[in-house]
Amino acid sequence: MNKYNDYYNKVKSVLNKNVTAETSLKIINKNKSILPSEDQKNKLYWYYKSYNVFLKLFNSTLGKTNLEEWIKRVSCIYSWIAGIPRTNFESEIINKLNELENTCSKFKLWELTSMSWSVCKIHKEKELKYTDIILRDFKKPQLIIQYFLKLACKLLNNSEGWDLSIASASKLLHFMLPKLFPILDTKVCQMLFGNKHYSYNKYYVYISALKNFLDNNSEIVIIANKNDMSPLRLVDIVLFNINK
Repeated sequence: MNKYNDYYNKVKSVLNKNVTAETSLKIINKNKSILPSEDQKNKLYWYYKSYNVFLKLFNSTLGKTNLEEWIKRVSCIYSWIAGIPRTNFESEIINKLNELENTCSKFKLWELTSMSWSVCKIHKEKELKYTDIILRDFKKPQLIIQYFLKLACKLLNNSEGWDLSIASASKLLHFMLPKLFPILDTKVCQMLFGNKHYSYNKYYVYISALKNFLDNNSEIVIIANKNDMSPLRLVDIVLFNINK
């Protein structure tokens, strides 16, 4: 458990130091006037310009399970990562993701009442055999992060190696549920943990620490709301733009 505590304290420290009201406002204003770059490695312009377009597409396709709409969704995610899609569009995967998305579409990470360790049942699945962190709102169904990630990884990569696909899976989950799941890619991982090696352990620690941070920094939520974005999106762009 010491490793988890170390991770948690690292993330908490980075968030408290960097995600301030002043820095958030500066970066929001900076990104409003962002220009194309001739540097092929600079993807900020694309990330910023495409984000709201993708978000609208995901919102407009909420509840839809037809292949055409999910191809559009996956295409959005792959425009943010380097690689050729190796997807699996089995109806069972799409239906489960759709069910979870519908169930959780109103959830907000910073309003969930607690985070705890547990083993539970979800959507009539057989009892899960692993202990996992869950987000628990006592008035709503329990959510299992690992369950989401496995489905997202299977859809995007047709792979069981979900622990190695956090970057792509967390992007999909974020666009599906932008107020519940943050993005953890190499850039954010470097900022939070000091290296680019993301993993499931780091992702759930990030979610836990981020929930705690937003619980105790209501001004970040207010700034995000005033700028028509999720607080998770605001934290993401601040971390992504630090040292730029």
